[in-house]
Amino acid sequence: MTIRQLDSDKFEAYDRLCAKYGTVFNTRAWLSLQDDIKVYGIHQKDGQLMGGFHLSFQKQMGVSAVREPMYTPFVGPFIKPLGGKLFKIQDQKKKIMAALVEFLDGLGVKLVTVALDGQFHDLQPFIWKEYKAVPQYTYLIDLTSETIWEDFDPKRRNDIKRAEKDGVTVEQVHDLELIISMVSKSLDRKDKGFDKKLLTHLMTKFCNEENSFSFVAKLDGRPIAAIHCLHYNGRAFYLLSGYDHNNGHSGAGALALWHGIQHAKSIGLKIFDFEGSMIPAVEKYFRSFGGEIATYFRVSKASIPLEMALKFKKREWF
Repeated sequence: MTIRQLDSDKFEAYDRLCAKYGTVFNTRAWLSLQDDIKVYGIHQKDGQLMGGFHLSFQKQMGVSAVREPMYTPFVGPFIKPLGGKLFKIQDQKKKIMAALVEFLDGLGVKLVTVALDGQFHDLQPFIWKEYKAVPQYTYLIDLTSETIWEDFDPKRRNDIKRAEKDGVTVEQVHDLELIISMVSKSLDRKDKGFDKKLLTHLMTKFCNEENSFSFVAKLDGRPIAAIHCLHYNGRAFYLLSGYDHNNGHSGAGALALWHGIQHAKSIGLKIFDFEGSMIPAVEKYFRSFGGEIATYFRVSKASIPLEMALKFKKREWF
């Protein structure tokens, strides 16, 4: 098992694997839109490509670091299905994790903090090498279910019904500037690190009617809430939302999201992924839509002095 930066002669093989087993965030089209991102291939002993991942090289608190890119929930890895008996599959996954640890340790950066794809839960190779492994959570709705609406929290269903009764309407839109404006109204209020320029770049250069969808809730003709989702390989990701807190309705966001979930089902997607949050109020909101909880992990490592400093700034990493 070897890991190395993806060579151009492996691009086609990577794209084929990603189309079958990866997510939208693993695609080179998505990753090419941000600077300082490198894509890596996971190779079998015979040199055959079996999967991949990516890393964003950044500065965190003034030191060199690698982590997942902005607006990207995890770095991967994704791999093609492993064959054989269960012990063999587990053995192969452990070897992949061990190779990943060795690779990350060899980068020479001061800080590593990356979220991993949820299919990898055996993190002993990281723990053995003194990484911290912190669980993260998301909710997944099975879009093949016939009881999606019934599985909602009754309070959430009532919010949606009240919004409809009060005249809130929802429509699918393709106006990315409107979505960016709605998202900005929300994030500018609560996220000082919000990068509108980068968001605009990602939205306008990547999103289209083939790989994403947006819904806007309106009251008296005014946009008051919006949601935007990316989808790929049967899975929708709830990427962004926006809300006009000055002219809103408490059920507008939920109504827009309900339309998004129904649309995802109607176009044949299998999973609706809320992309997770560790913020209690946001987690409670996501949970109210009745999805199944799913766990993924963030692994982090830094020198002892840096780790101690980060405990005050980024407690969620350590």
